[in-house]
Amino acid sequence: MSSMAKKSIEDILIESLDQPVHEGEKQQLDQRLALDKDVRKQHDQYLKIREMMRRKRETSFGPYFSVRVATRIQNMRKEIDHQILFFFKKYQLAALGILIAIVAVNIISAKDISVQSVLGIDEKNINNVVNDADSITFDFYKTLNEQL
Repeated sequence: MSSMAKKSIEDILIESLDQPVHEGEKQQLDQRLALDKDVRKQHDQYLKIREMMRRKRETSFGPYFSVRVATRIQNMRKEIDHQILFFFKKYQLAALGILIAIVAVNIISAKDISVQSVLGIDEKNINNVVNDADSITFDFYKTLNEQL
């Protein structure tokens, strides 16, 4: 068979995949499919390719994807804030009790009752700060060693 005849059969074959073909072309194609094993193989390959192309659509995140992601992130922030608030609400009475216990221990162990003794502030440090107000310099190494 000539290459011109094979090409026209191939054209008919490709057209038949997209749209209905004329009755004469359909008969010619059916005869070639029945007689020629290569044409049947080619027809099957085209059908497989078409089926794969129909299955593989362009993947898309859909409309308003960025808005949905931004909204979900904002909702996650709110949810985390609610969880933190719930956690602190759950333990606020215990924290308040510990704070009162610490203040009570400071009051009991202090020699006199004053704001400084309740808060555990040493009067020597207060006097040093007042005296050093004229010369405001900070030596990190010296301060660190004095605290230790």
